[in-house]
Amino acid sequence: MSTAYKYCDSRGIDILKYLELKITPPNQFNDPFEFSPHVICSNVDRIARNLIETQEDENILNMRCQKETASGRFSGTFFTFKEKFITSCLMQAIPGALEQFQESYPDVISARFGVLCLSKKQDSIVMFSHYGDNHQGLVIGFDSSHAVFQKGKGLQPVTYVKERLVYDMNWEVGGEQERKYGEAIVFSKNEEWIYEGEVRQIFQLDNGPIKKPIEDKRTGEKKTCYFVPIPPETVVSVSLGAKCALELKNQVQLVLRNKHFSHVKLDRARLHKSKFELTFEKLV
Repeated sequence: MSTAYKYCDSRGIDILKYLELKITPPNQFNDPFEFSPHVICSNVDRIARNLIETQEDENILNMRCQKETASGRFSGTFFTFKEKFITSCLMQAIPGALEQFQESYPDVISARFGVLCLSKKQDSIVMFSHYGDNHQGLVIGFDSSHAVFQKGKGLQPVTYVKERLVYDMNWEVGGEQERKYGEAIVFSKNEEWIYEGEVRQIFQLDNGPIKKPIEDKRTGEKKTCYFVPIPPETVVSVSLGAKCALELKNQVQLVLRNKHFSHVKLDRARLHKSKFELTFEKLV
């Protein structure tokens, strides 16, 4: 059995109480580069011509040609008019369209998918600071081999990269290149985040996750959040932060008294006396 960990502030106790994990749409991540590829068009001419795909498109363009000819603003064949329209209008508009597509991509994905983010590390000083409320929170360990973490592609390690992934508008929709890109973008992240040792799993928001209105701790506003139910046996450990308050400790111990948590190991982080490390002291 391998263990994956969730760093939490004091509200992490709700995971134990309600047995559910939050699934986050990518546009709510704290890294704005998440799910945001570098969008290119390797063949602008081809894309421009593909925009005129149907006979209806041709008919509309032909009517425009006739109108321009009748007004004296154009003289020539329909073929010439079409080529001029492609080069002077469509091809010039594509760079702006690429930029707009790149900016909107995380929102498009977030309308359909959410991500469960866990870590392979239990003892990260930085993550206890960032996600564990300055070491006042807790870390919950999960059995990553459980069936709940194998759905879809299952939990997979993140690959940390130097450059943003490239998405080419010329790729065939649903083709091999687009499919490979779609898998890679989910599990790729800027290498500056490598200390997290992240593993993640993607979920369809309309197929399984529970919707709940949750108050944003920064703004006070309520927003829709998504949660995936988990069986109690998925929880294997709870580690309290080095600065965890007595009240939270007592609350955690009370929840773990439930018989379905009898297998869960409870400990508390301590600062190593001579090294920049955390050690863990078993609690009863």
